[in-house]
Amino acid sequence: MIEIGLPALGFEDDLVATPKSAYDRALFGGLIGLNQCLEDFSEELHKQDIWPLVEAATERFPDHTDLPRQLLESAIQACKSGRRRQRKG
Repeated sequence: MIEIGLPALGFEDDLVATPKSAYDRALFGGLIGLNQCLEDFSEELHKQDIWPLVEAATERFPDHTDLPRQLLESAIQACKSGRRRQRKG
């Protein structure tokens, strides 16, 4: 997901220069995209345990080059990271 997601967001894999939120969006958006690729999985499934989703995606797309890149990029770009909550002072 990082290889697909970071460039889709305009970043490169650089832990110093790339914000954590970009990594989060790449991973969470990638999971949402995988969920969209696998019609037999419900949206609620991956909220508790992502491994069934990952295993199903690995079976359907055994090589990472088989992943539906455009769909994953769209899902990653559409993913919004959660806002930080302010501390009560």
